[in-house]
Amino acid sequence: MPIGGPELNARIRALARAKGGSLKQRDLDDLNEELRSEADSSGQELDLYPRVHPLPNGGVEIDLNDGAGTTVQLVDGRVDLLKGTSANLFTRSSSALALPVPAEHGDYTLLKQYLNLGDDEFPLFIAWVAFTIASPKIEATNYVFLVLKGTQGTGKTFASKTVQRIIDPNAVGAQTLPGSPRDLAIMLQSVHLLVVDNLRDLTAALSDTLCISATGGSVPMRKLYTDDEQKALFLHGAIVFNGIHPFMGQSDFADRCLVLELNPITPDKRQSEAQMLAQFEIDRPVILRGLYDLVVKCQQRLPEAKVVAPSRMLDFCRWLAAMEDALDLPQGQLQNLYADSLRDAQLESLLDNPLAVTI
Repeated sequence: MPIGGPELNARIRALARAKGGSLKQRDLDDLNEELRSEADSSGQELDLYPRVHPLPNGGVEIDLNDGAGTTVQLVDGRVDLLKGTSANLFTRSSSALALPVPAEHGDYTLLKQYLNLGDDEFPLFIAWVAFTIASPKIEATNYVFLVLKGTQGTGKTFASKTVQRIIDPNAVGAQTLPGSPRDLAIMLQSVHLLVVDNLRDLTAALSDTLCISATGGSVPMRKLYTDDEQKALFLHGAIVFNGIHPFMGQSDFADRCLVLELNPITPDKRQSEAQMLAQFEIDRPVILRGLYDLVVKCQQRLPEAKVVAPSRMLDFCRWLAAMEDALDLPQGQLQNLYADSLRDAQLESLLDNPLAVTI
């Protein structure tokens, strides 16, 4: 909890009341100043991560944010549930929601009924979800952006919210894309996954900013109340986009995306969002366990994974190769599907160029 933040202030006031006293705002400000001074002089520096924490031996730990300190470790081929015994610390936004405790037995294929994806697109979607779960915000992580496209009535927004509820549930839900790098960095710092709804267009400058956030960078800004000091907002995180209109105008941005086309929902299969959410909440613990089981299988096979269709986002290609091995798929099946998706995205970015259209 940040010193001076509303959550810590509420804790301090509660402690004062428990001892029969009360704190005026001036007393609270003095206490926070003492805490800051103590932290500056003798505090220990620790790396904090939202939702997904890296482990020393290559695994990750997932924060369920259930109020009891429950976490899930995915490492060494195991899915271990820790009930408040983890030594790792997480940072949480005030809008972060809880993940359910995963079931004892999992099945991620239950997710298919909530997404209007074809038989080729669904395995790529699962690979992206598993890769994002297994990729904490460390310097070496290169995130692939998920782009869900489709005409009106294909369930893009619901699919985006479903992804968020699986990886990093948040009360804010799907958001609009901010116009400045600073605002984007602030949004990304407090979450592991950001969901952007109904994206219509991207300027060249914002496209470049997003490219930086895929591989990690920072936004410099002047430190508050000073003229000669700078602080940096880190710009790094996974993002899901959805939209009807083409927005892949820059080839560099297209290279960092996995674009999946959603199919129209037929009238006989259309349900209310409330009905689907109610059923999804029943299935979510089983889906999570299935995804966590897949993550640990892929982690084990990563060292020997053979990339046969390399691209700019090589780590994701290696993950696809590991997943092919984990699921006994033909070598290159998922990698070639991803390569086809990249070619289609590059074509869309070219069609935004008048000279390319003429040629």
